[in-house]
Amino acid sequence: MKERTLRETKAMDRMRTGSRLVHMHARGGRNWFVMPGGAVTDEVATKIRSHPRVVASEDGLFPGLSQTWRMQSFVGSDGPDAPSILEAQLDDDKLDGPTGIAARQGQKTSSSATSQ
Repeated sequence: MKERTLRETKAMDRMRTGSRLVHMHARGGRNWFVMPGGAVTDEVATKIRSHPRVVASEDGLFPGLSQTWRMQSFVGSDGPDAPSILEAQLDDDKLDGPTGIAARQGQKTSSSATSQ
């Protein structure tokens, strides 16, 4: 049975709320996970890592290699000056432009209004 994977939009939505992209090795080889969230394909992981707000944690076994990636808004988010989830999401939507969460939510709203 094939394992279900997150689509890019769902994976990015999870990343915007503090989830991390994690690269792991398992029985089937290398695997990517958005944690918490679920597995993602190699293609989705590549797209997430190429997003301008996603940064590597430089936490791999060897210098210069990473095993986890986060949205820039959540790097060092343990301190009192860390942005709230809403601030991070709004800041990220500015970068994503017409493909961001706000644009997709607007599409859902306008399509539901036209169907009534």
